Amino acid sequence: MKKNLILLLVLILIGAFFYWDRERSEQQKEQEEKEKQLFSISKDEVKEITLVKGDGTFKAVMEGERWKLVQPFEADGDKSAWDGIANSYTSGKHQRVIQENAEDLKPFGLDDPKITASLAGVDGATKTTILFGNETPTSGKYFALIEGTSDVLTVYSSIYNLADKELYDFRDKTIVDMEADEVQKVEIAHGDADLTLERRGENEWVVTQPLLARADEAQIRDLINNVRNGKIKQFIEETPESYEAYGLVDPATKLVFWTGEKNNQSSWAARALLIGGTSAMDHWYAKREGQKNVFSVDPKDFNKVPKDIDSLRSKKITDLRSWEINSMKLVSSGSVIAEATKDAGDWFLIQPESGKANFSSLSNLVRDMVDLEIAEFVQGATEEYGLGQPDIVIELAKQDSSAETEDAEKTSTIDIIELVKEKSDNPQFYIGARTEPLEIYKLKIEDVDSVLSKASDVSLAETPTPLPLDESETEDSSETEG
Repeated sequence: MKKNLILLLVLILIGAFFYWDRERSEQQKEQEEKEKQLFSISKDEVKEITLVKGDGTFKAVMEGERWKLVQPFEADGDKSAWDGIANSYTSGKHQRVIQENAEDLKPFGLDDPKITASLAGVDGATKTTILFGNETPTSGKYFALIEGTSDVLTVYSSIYNLADKELYDFRDKTIVDMEADEVQKVEIAHGDADLTLERRGENEWVVTQPLLARADEAQIRDLINNVRNGKIKQFIEETPESYEAYGLVDPATKLVFWTGEKNNQSSWAARALLIGGTSAMDHWYAKREGQKNVFSVDPKDFNKVPKDIDSLRSKKITDLRSWEINSMKLVSSGSVIAEATKDAGDWFLIQPESGKANFSSLSNLVRDMVDLEIAEFVQGATEEYGLGQPDIVIELAKQDSSAETEDAEKTSTIDIIELVKEKSDNPQFYIGARTEPLEIYKLKIEDVDSVLSKASDVSLAETPTPLPLDESETEDSSETEG
C-alpha cells in the first residue's frame, strides 16, 4: 500500500513537472515572439506614417477613415498603400538578430539607410522608427535597425517593399470619388451634346435636357461605374500656370455627378470632371473642377459617355422583362391572335384555344415582343400618326405582391403597346408611342411581322400518350378482381 502511494506521488510530481515545463516553454516562446515584434505601437494607434527615401519625404496622416498626404504636398492618400504599411509593420516581426550592440553600421548600409519609416500616434506620440539598410547576401531579406536600439536585424523583403514605392503609389488614384447608388443626377457636355439625366425611382433614369425621354438605365449604370472604378494613370502637374496646353480651358468633355440622398436635393453635392486633350501616352488630360492638379486618364474608362441624345435613349418598347410577365395578349386588326396567362411556372392559352400551352412557343413569343427595338424616334403628336386606331395592340402584365404571403394584396403592372402601320405606299415601319414621358417611335415592319409569325406558332402542349399495360399486369388484375 505504501509502495503504491509513493508511486502515485512520483507520478503526480512528474506530471506537475511536465505541466510546469510546458507552461514555461510556452511563456518563453511567447516572450521570444514578442521580442521579435518590430513595433510596440498597435495598428489602431497609428495616425501618422513618415517615409524618408532618396527621392524625398512622404508623410500621411489619418483623417477619419482616410489617409491624407501632407508631404511633399497635400493630397488624398492611397488607403490600401498606407493601410498596408500600418498593418504589416505593427504586426511584423524581424527574422533574426545578426549582430547585438553593433558599433559599426556601415557594413549593413545602416549608416546611411535606404529608407527610414516612422509610425506614430496623433502629433507624433509613441513614435517608433525603423531603418532599412542593404539587402542581405541571401536575397529576400534586408538589414534593419529600430531607432534607439543597437541590434542589427534582418527583415523579409515584403516589409521593405511596402515602403519602397514611388509617390504615385502613395496617392489616391480615384478619378471621381462617389458611390454609384448615391448618384442622383448626371450632366454631360460632350461635343455637340449637352445632356442632363436624373434618377427616377431605384433604377430608372430619364433625360431631362434637351428634351424629356427615357434613358437607357444599363448605359448610365456603366458610365457611372466606369468613371467610379477608373484610376488616374499619371499625375502630370500640381499647380500649372496655364491649362491651355492640356486642352482644359475649353474642355472637350465635362461630366458632373450630383450625389446625395434621394428626394433630398439640399443634400446633393456636385463632383465635376473636365477632360481635355490627348497626352503623349495616348491618355486624356483631366482635372477636377475646383482643384488645380492635372492628371491623365485612360480613354476606355469613358467609352460609355454618349455622343448625342439618341445614343442615350432607351430603345426598348417596355420596361417589363420577359421572365416577369405572367399575362399577355396580342391583337391584330381587332382580332385576338394570342392570349395567355402564366400560373405556377406554366403558360395557359385562353385564345384562340384554351388549355396548357407549349411552354417554349409561348415564351419565345413573349421574349420577342419584349425585345422589339426602336429603330428611330420622331416628333409630333399621336393624332398625326393615327395612334387612336391601332392596327396592333400588345398587352403585357406582371403581378406584384406587397408581401410574401398567400393572402397578400396583389397589384398588376400593365403595359399596353399600340402600333399603327406607317401611312405610305410602301410602309417600312410601325409607329408607336410610350408615355411618361411621351415619345413617338418607329419599329421596323419586319420585326413586328416576326412577332406575328411567332404568334401563329403558339400551340397547346402535347398530351402524353398512355403506355399500354403489360399482359402480365392485366392477368394479375383479372385474377385479383375474380
